[in-house]
Parts: sequence; structure tokens; C-alpha cells
Amino acid sequence: MNYRLGRITTQYIDNEDRLRVLGESSEDKICEIWLTHRLMDRLLENLLSDVKSEGAADKALQVFEQEAASSSIPKQPPVEKDAHLVSWLAISIDINRDNEDISLIFKSEKSNSASISFQTIELRQWLSIIYKTYKLAGWSLEIWPEWFKESNEVSEADDKRSVH
Repeated sequence: MNYRLGRITTQYIDNEDRLRVLGESSEDKICEIWLTHRLMDRLLENLLSDVKSEGAADKALQVFEQEAASSSIPKQPPVEKDAHLVSWLAISIDINRDNEDISLIFKSEKSNSASISFQTIELRQWLSIIYKTYKLAGWSLEIWPEWFKESNEVSEADDKRSVH
């Protein structure tokens, strides 16, 4: 079955040493998709090059665009597991590009798949979340370009200075 995801929550699960994406589907199911470190590194190689080619080649502008996207992530409650859960380990991820949108299709070994579409700013926001999960997991940050690391240091410093 192919599920179309809307809102997602991405988390690092320590005892699995994997990322978990919980997504609300248009078919009234919650999809739980497990992503390995190796598969995520392969995905990131493609997505980071897409984001870089979308914006300017100038490092300062890349930092600015990424920081602006990271700071504008809307606050939402996380997607929660429920009785209508469908769960699988993703063994491959297809990437489809269509003008400004990028769609990801997370495929299982059997017949399950789930797709989600991102506009450029949404993709940058999700990449910021992925970066934070990499740091939380203690996974190598070598795959992340310097401009991306720098932009997240700026947004993390802003988070520490903010008063609520």
C-alpha cells in the first residue's frame, strides 16, 4: 500500500540506533518508518546537493537561507502512535524532483511505501531536524557541509539566548 504523508515527526530512537519517522497519512493511518544511518547518509548526499543548487553558491547566503528556514519551523504537537499504526524498515528511498518540490518515497521490503513532498523551505527545515538528530545520536557529522553546520550553530546560539 502507498501512503501519502502530511505532517511528520522525526526522532532518534536510542535502543534501535535508528531514526523513526511517524507520519499522518491521508488514509487515516499513522506510518512508522525506520531509517538506518547508512540509508540516511545516502539520502542526505542527494538532498544537500539539491538544496545547495537551489540557492546561491555563496557560503554566506547558504548559511543565511538555512538559518532563516531553521528559525521558521512551526511549533506543532508531535505525531503520536495509535491503533492504526503501520510500521516498516525503509530499505530504499526514491527521490522525485518536480520544479520547486521534492518528493521522497520510503519503500519497505514488501509492498508498503509512503511519500511526502517538500518545498525548498520545508526541506531545509526537515534537514535541520535531521541534523539535530544526528548530533543527538552521536553519528558522524562529516556528511554535512560546513555552511550547514555553521547555520545550525547560529540557530542553536539564538535558541540559548531566547527568553520565554
